[in-house]
Amino acid sequence: MGTTIAFSQKQVVQRRPYADYRQFHLGFHVGVHTQDLAIINSGSQRVLPDQSLGDPIYSEISSYSPGFSVGIIADYTLKLNWELRFIPTLHLAERSFAFSNGKEQIESLSSRSNLIELPLLIKYSSERLNNIRPYMLFGGYTALQIGQKKGDAIHFKPLEYGLKVGVGCDIYLSFFKLSPEISFSYGLGDVIQHQRPDISEDSRIHYTQSIQKAFPRMFMLTFHFE
Repeated sequence: MGTTIAFSQKQVVQRRPYADYRQFHLGFHVGVHTQDLAIINSGSQRVLPDQSLGDPIYSEISSYSPGFSVGIIADYTLKLNWELRFIPTLHLAERSFAFSNGKEQIESLSSRSNLIELPLLIKYSSERLNNIRPYMLFGGYTALQIGQKKGDAIHFKPLEYGLKVGVGCDIYLSFFKLSPEISFSYGLGDVIQHQRPDISEDSRIHYTQSIQKAFPRMFMLTFHFE
């Protein structure tokens, strides 16, 4: 006597089954992020009130405050599983600096860092599993610095650029597609504005001079709605 055991997979109704076959579609996203800087210190010395030179000044990012991000999505399907994605995004945040003489902290400052980021990315998606589809993306970005306060000790250059990578998962709902995503970007150019005639007579110019180079980094958690 033989016994036959049949295995079956539970069938799930696919929501929005033709969503991935559209060649062009739009959406928007909201999220949070933190901005960091990879700082190379110059070792410049602070001028003391008696005009003598003090200890070298060292700078670092002292804390990470969450910023807000919002943007739109323009997505073009190159072929199945491959998409070209343009995501203009507004980032609102501040960067906090701590300055020390190597022994103790001597000053803490913050500078507004509001960016209009313009990333152009390639998105590669795996095969769809019921109503879930993981993906990864990579590409480059440029960003425009806006809304800086005049007279801040640290100013950023008006333009930055770099690389961006991320992973996420498309979740197909009845009326739209929700995609939680984690991404990381790394700037390739120095973003510190070193020429500061506006504060040349201000003692805070030494804090600008203490930074030889600084490369931006950003970690983002976003939710896409398409």
